[in-house]
Amino acid sequence: NNFIKVLACVAAFSLWLYVMSDQNPSINRVYTINLEKRNVPSTLVVMNNQITVRVKVSAARSVLSDVSSSDIRAYVDLTGIEKGTHEKQIFVAVPPDGQLLEVAPESVSIVTDSRIGRNFPINVRFDSQLPEELTVRTVSLVPNVVTVHGAESTIDRIDQIEAICSFDRNMRNKGQYTINI
Repeated sequence: NNFIKVLACVAAFSLWLYVMSDQNPSINRVYTINLEKRNVPSTLVVMNNQITVRVKVSAARSVLSDVSSSDIRAYVDLTGIEKGTHEKQIFVAVPPDGQLLEVAPESVSIVTDSRIGRNFPINVRFDSQLPEELTVRTVSLVPNVVTVHGAESTIDRIDQIEAICSFDRNMRNKGQYTINI
């Protein structure tokens, strides 16, 4: 009698394992995720902004059915990084009960540049013809200087800042006009 009871328990357990693996099998899913840059020093700018990572995750079907790409984090830690090009390892955080199978690429080349701010005078340019009966005597800009912040290599390429002024059809009379640019 005990032999039949043990055999019945083993059969029931085997059947339970079969049903569980058949009804909720482990599956793999691939996600494409934007790479986060963590701990970027305030004196630097990361030049290559949009980097995507392909992440392959394995879990039970019931777990992965509720997982989206926003639940997975791929990031590089830039603590202590300096200006230049650096090869950094990619770290991935997957949801509980998930297993990370693959990350492509495993590392990424990060390019950083110094963060600067530089003042530029604003030049006014008119994009249309002024009616013949009118002339512009003075142009007053408030503010007349703009500060541009960004990567040093990008700021160095700026020649000038222009404010483009458009004339309204209603500007047919003498007077002072205020134009928002």
